[in-house]
Amino acid sequence: MLPSLPRLRLVPVVCAALLAASPAVAGVPVDPAERKAIAGQPASLEIAPGEVKLAGVRDARQLVVTGKYADGTVRDLTPFSDAKVEPAGVVELQEGLFLRPKKNGSATLVITVGGKEARVPVTVAGMEDAHPTSFRYSVIAALTSASATPAPATAPRAARTGSSSPSAASSPPRITCN
Repeated sequence: MLPSLPRLRLVPVVCAALLAASPAVAGVPVDPAERKAIAGQPASLEIAPGEVKLAGVRDARQLVVTGKYADGTVRDLTPFSDAKVEPAGVVELQEGLFLRPKKNGSATLVITVGGKEARVPVTVAGMEDAHPTSFRYSVIAALTSASATPAPATAPRAARTGSSSPSAASSPPRITCN
């Protein structure tokens, strides 16, 4: 430690250095070569569920892709898999292998990862049925949405903390590093 600087002066410097060196949030790589390298070469793929039946406009499913490797390891390969629907138009394929119905019919979801391919049959029915407002899907969703929640209290800081100092009401909150 440097004897010329008091300990208290080093605290902000150390805090700033720690914040600057904090790790970045990782995500699934976008580059196909990186995705392929991470997925590796699974010996087999397992898709759950193995068959999808969607009934009505509000139905949805998410599929999970599991890779089984020659050394016995098992990994979730869902974020690294590529998928397409044949024929297009029966279901909407969303990010994360979410399926939502678009029209009645049958289709096949083709999933490829690590040089392996799996096919999942998809059936959609009941799209013409009337779907009245339901408490579960409409009312609860409306009540829990951000627009339906009350706004936070906007009282000045001095009123909330009991301080009578005018500077307490206008000063921003402080971040301290101990």
